[in-house]
Amino acid sequence: MIGFIILLLGSSLIAGPVLAQWSASKPTFKSQWETCRIETSAYTGSCKATVITLKDGSLNIHFDVDDTGLRGLTWGISIMPPKGSDVFPVLLTAERFGERSIRYTSGECRVGTQEIFCISHDGLQLAVARNRLAD
Repeated sequence: MIGFIILLLGSSLIAGPVLAQWSASKPTFKSQWETCRIETSAYTGSCKATVITLKDGSLNIHFDVDDTGLRGLTWGISIMPPKGSDVFPVLLTAERFGERSIRYTSGECRVGTQEIFCISHDGLQLAVARNRLAD
């Protein structure tokens, strides 16, 4: 999956702040997982799927709680990982549980074929999806 994402993005990611938008983007890549979990102060529990979107130069990794895409945790990324790395630096997180909130925070998302693992550097937000299910 990391190769697919890097091929898809090419040089389209910008090196500036991600704009806080709540407009829907078309999913670029959606996966369901054997295990999917979110941990934040607003919600701790399972998630249903991960959705990767690319809009206006921003890559977003969404951990969605249900099929509506309205509830979950989004990780905003605006630059590619260093060459040879599968770790994307995070600029912000957006919690979509009841009242939506954006938090400009540093963190990282490690993206692989059988795992996506995102964590804020302060440890207050975490999301992990493991063992991707066949489409």
